[in-house]
Amino acid sequence: MPQKLLKTAKKLEEDGGHGDKWAVFNDNVEEFIGTAINFAVKNGEVIINETKEDAANTPEGELAACLMHTDCSDGDGHGVNVVLAKSRDFGGDSDNLTLISMFPKFSVNSAIFAKVNLIELFPNSLEARLWLQTDFLPFSVCAFDTDFCANRGKYEVGGSYEFHIFALAFSIVSTEGDSFAIDDEQGIRKHRATMAWVEKYGSLDAEKDLEAALLEWEPQTKEDLEPVIFDLSKLSMLMPHDKYADESSYSGEILEVMEPEYAYIFGCNFWQIVVRVSSTDGDRELEIPLFVSKLTMQGYAPKVGDFIKGIAWIGCYLK
Repeated sequence: MPQKLLKTAKKLEEDGGHGDKWAVFNDNVEEFIGTAINFAVKNGEVIINETKEDAANTPEGELAACLMHTDCSDGDGHGVNVVLAKSRDFGGDSDNLTLISMFPKFSVNSAIFAKVNLIELFPNSLEARLWLQTDFLPFSVCAFDTDFCANRGKYEVGGSYEFHIFALAFSIVSTEGDSFAIDDEQGIRKHRATMAWVEKYGSLDAEKDLEAALLEWEPQTKEDLEPVIFDLSKLSMLMPHDKYADESSYSGEILEVMEPEYAYIFGCNFWQIVVRVSSTDGDRELEIPLFVSKLTMQGYAPKVGDFIKGIAWIGCYLK
């Protein structure tokens, strides 16, 4: 099969380790991962097995793989994906399957239609992060493709597809009372002058107009030099967190809350919370199912209408 998107993919330097993802399931991550891998290998169903001679989806020159999914939720489809491969490059015998990685996957109904702007390929060529661009958001959403090695031969550069998208929360807190203040005089002058310039001329070029705006603006009352307070308690946002672009900082309004028993994996109950993380005009918005374990909630009880924030791992897969 000819390579389509892989030949233009951005190669990542770090391998796709997912150990930190499991801390939301159990405090003893090392012991939990051992138990989970054993269960997954014994009970998983093969999605693809490119290691067979008649493999059809392996892009030319790439490592063949076996992708398995294990339903760990009593039949709801929530569970884990395991990636295996035949390769001495990963410390195993080429005649035997070597475990490459394991990561959580949630079965959800929410979907978005998006163009793949960029693919970031991990060194093992079996895992990737996708940058997804919708037709209504001004930014791309970065998500880890849980089924990538099953679909890597299908992606076209710049092609559009329908994806399931979900988020596994590492933290969640209320945004009540959140604010940001500009309280130094220079910053206050810059903000007031910029706003006055935009109001008068319609726009401001930061490189060309800022100095003129500062010279033109003068405070009229003492209140003009008082701190500028921004209310962040109702902010809708989704943006990459730190160097791992599929781990995102999120903030938004809770639209729906489902009781923990609706998402059960390996003895851990998850709340399923639908969060609006971006809104543009009318009904054009991005809503993400957020899965939150009790280990993550730290006593917080989510309610519809609350605004929350935190850090989450964003996952996706083709619908």
